[in-house]
Amino acid sequence: MKVLSEKELNPIAYHLAKVEWAIFGTGTWMDDSATAYSEAAEQIRQRGFHRFIWHTCSRLKLRPRNLAIYGKTEWGADMRGHYNFLVARHGTKNTPPELLAATMQDYWSKKHGLALIEPFDVNRQLEGLRYQSKQEFDASGNPLWHPEFISPVLHALFRKNAAATIILPPLPKQIHAESFTA
Repeated sequence: MKVLSEKELNPIAYHLAKVEWAIFGTGTWMDDSATAYSEAAEQIRQRGFHRFIWHTCSRLKLRPRNLAIYGKTEWGADMRGHYNFLVARHGTKNTPPELLAATMQDYWSKKHGLALIEPFDVNRQLEGLRYQSKQEFDASGNPLWHPEFISPVLHALFRKNAAATIILPPLPKQIHAESFTA
């Protein structure tokens, strides 16, 4: 399986980099029916992920509809679907990322399978975003299907960040052609 190089990132990484993240997570499923490369398995993964978010919010008194979440199915070398996700600080500001991660880790491990859910490390932001947005290819070089979930709040943040005014630095003093002659 080929993975894109640093120069070939998924364009979504541009938008992900503009969000303040609280959580970085990846989780597997014990149930083989949730790991297949199929629409039915993706529906199982999505339902499980949304129940996981609802349960976490319920335990921490958060509102799921206020969360900015990015999630994506990834395949790995063994072609067993697993789920990578990011949860933004938006909608979780009053909940420490450590508590959010511990609550999520506990639930996922009990209900789904193996997981690594931790506070987002801003010192490794680029590395984390590369991991979350990478593309995978089969042995023939064809891109694999990577269903993504972008919450409505995250869509709104993307639009807001994209519409932000870009302030350009002042133009340099004009360079005259004679300054290039010897």
